[in-house]
Amino acid sequence: GSWAVMLQTPKDLGFDGSKYVLPKMIVENHIIENTEDRSTLFAMPAEGLNEMRQARKDSLQERVKRVSEMVNNSKEQWIVWCDRNDESEALKLAIPDSVEVKGSDDQDHKEKAMMDFTNQTVRVLVTKQSICGFGMNWQNCFNMAFCGIGYSYEGFYQATRRCFRFGQKNNVNVHIVLSEKEVTAIESIKHKETQHKKMNSDIINNVKEFFNFNSMPKTY
Repeated sequence: GSWAVMLQTPKDLGFDGSKYVLPKMIVENHIIENTEDRSTLFAMPAEGLNEMRQARKDSLQERVKRVSEMVNNSKEQWIVWCDRNDESEALKLAIPDSVEVKGSDDQDHKEKAMMDFTNQTVRVLVTKQSICGFGMNWQNCFNMAFCGIGYSYEGFYQATRRCFRFGQKNNVNVHIVLSEKEVTAIESIKHKETQHKKMNSDIINNVKEFFNFNSMPKTY
């Protein structure tokens, strides 16, 4: 590519952007304390892929318990995101009225489950970002929980945007549940988010600098 333009709202072009103002996205981190015997005062963050996998495996039951308590104590719709098959299976068992969508399911089940969630006949959808994290419009839901989280900011961004998108009328509640050893994943996501927002802002400012959109006729 030799050029690019980035716009987030009609306001960037000098138009009225009031109809495109989204409600808030409220992110809450739930850190599960490490109860294992240890020689240090604080839990040491996992380093490397193998340690992260082990930390996630060790905290599975506590993470599922924390997520299921939140979801089961609510009457509203929820999306519960996970990455591993054992997480998905445990969540389905812990949340009685949930519907699980996994990669091995046939296409008919996947389609029906997602459409039933859209039509609000399914209250809780348990699935992976790789399956339902892209393309779906679920403004009908404003609660989601991540039963653990990886290092992909793109995956996190897309998953949250299934609900946090134009047409959403409520604040979107995002709960991230993970163990003390996995906090570096959140730090990585936050760092990448800061970079992403700065890139967007810089490009939009450059667009405004080179094009005087305020002089355009307001007929569109």
